[in-house]
Amino acid sequence: MKDILATLLERGLRPYQRVRRKHVLDQALDDPSPEVRAIAGVLLDRMNGSGPSDEGPDAIRSIERIRAEMRASDEQVEMVDFGAGPAHVERTPEQMSRGVSSMARLSVMADRASSPPEWCELMFDLIRRLRPGKCLELGTNIGISAAYQASALRANGTGELVTIEGAPGIARMATRTLERLGLAQARVLCGRFTDVLPEMLRKEGPFDLVFIDGHHDQYATMEYFDMIHPFLSDHAVVIFDDIRWSDGMRQAWRGLQADARTGTTFDLDRWGVACTGAARNDGRPSHMVPFP
Repeated sequence: MKDILATLLERGLRPYQRVRRKHVLDQALDDPSPEVRAIAGVLLDRMNGSGPSDEGPDAIRSIERIRAEMRASDEQVEMVDFGAGPAHVERTPEQMSRGVSSMARLSVMADRASSPPEWCELMFDLIRRLRPGKCLELGTNIGISAAYQASALRANGTGELVTIEGAPGIARMATRTLERLGLAQARVLCGRFTDVLPEMLRKEGPFDLVFIDGHHDQYATMEYFDMIHPFLSDHAVVIFDDIRWSDGMRQAWRGLQADARTGTTFDLDRWGVACTGAARNDGRPSHMVPFP
């Protein structure tokens, strides 16, 4: 009975939620920040059922064919996980620093560890609309989300992506994915984020779009933002994945929303999106929650 009541309540709230979301996004279309307006426009398009245009469908079909091949594969891949691990596991800082080694089936990684297609398509649309010149991704995995980002950059006719993966075997797999798709717009770097970032940021920055999709730990997420922030362009967008992965990640997102450096934030339930150049006149951050 409880499940039935919950389902009926959810169905009853859907029309209200849709109206509320549209109201929030319509307001964002009048924001002085071009990044806020661009993100709101993409989200409204998605709400209205508009998908990727131009090169989108062909590029997406090519990427998803490779994902499907991986899902059907019996190949084993060596993982070295420097992150927080599954949400129900509490790793010590020493374990995360040393890395936890294991063997994983490629099929499982393609099915569970890669960003879902609908979120990859949203990333594609955002990059098409925002037109960033330089992108950074933390957490390449097998290269699916990187392929979407690089495909959007290719469709834009400009821009490049630097993506970092901690496990050598997985980094090689990601490089192979990008090469199969002919995506010269992306480069895979291998190493722990804290080891690779300092020199890479000095050489490669500033970045216009950053996707933090690895090491889902409260303090690590805040540390990465601290490291990256000085190397952001004036109108950069930073996307934090899995902001509700764990209590720690929820606390990290609340802390980031309260940080004046994040400017205007969008809470998309799975993603937290920060338009770092879109601060209010009083210097305080502002928050938009179109998808509670």
